[in-house]
Amino acid sequence: MRKIFVFIFIFTVYISNALSSLPLPSNYHLGVGNITHFAGEIQIDEQGTKNYFELNPYFNGSINFNLPIQNLSISPSLGLTLPLDARDELITRFDIFFTPYLNYTWRNMSFGLGPGIALTYYLTDGGTQTLDNGTGYTDFFMPNGSSYTQNITFNISAKIKIAKIFQPKIETFIYNLWNDKRAFSYVISWEVQL
Repeated sequence: MRKIFVFIFIFTVYISNALSSLPLPSNYHLGVGNITHFAGEIQIDEQGTKNYFELNPYFNGSINFNLPIQNLSISPSLGLTLPLDARDELITRFDIFFTPYLNYTWRNMSFGLGPGIALTYYLTDGGTQTLDNGTGYTDFFMPNGSSYTQNITFNISAKIKIAKIFQPKIETFIYNLWNDKRAFSYVISWEVQL
C-alpha cells in the first residue's frame, strides 16, 4: 500500500511539473461561417453541374498558445456542422473537424497549417432509394441507423485581423493529400477573439 502512495505522489509531482511548463493560452477564438464539402467533386443535378459553393453552417473554436519562437503559435481548433439533411433528404449529416494548427503571424495576418481529423456522421432510416444511373433507374440500399467516416486531412488557414477582435478566416481541408484523387473542402468564417 505504501508503494502505491509513493507512486501516486511521484506521479502527481511529475504531472504538475510537466503541466506548469506548458505555455498559457494567449487568446481564444469563436467563429461562425460556411463550409463547402468536396468543392468541384460532387454532381448536384442531372446536367452535370458541380458543387463549388454550398450553404452549410459551420462553427469553430480555438485556443492560441504562443511559442518561444517569435511569431509562431500552436492553435488547436475544433469545428463542427449542424446535423442537417444532406443533399439527399433521407440522410442527416454531421461533421466534426480537429486540427492543431501551427500558425505564423505577420503584421495583422496569421497563416496556419497542420494535420487534421475529419469525422462525418450519417443518420438514415433505411429502405431503398431509386436513382437515375445514367442509362435507367436502379434501386440503392439505404442502411438503417448511423455510420461514420474518418479521414486524415492536411489543413491550411489564413486570417486577417481587420478590427481589434474581429477577423475573417479561410480554411481548406485537403483529403488524400498524396493521392491523385485528392479533394478539397473549404470554410469561410468570421471569428471573434475573446
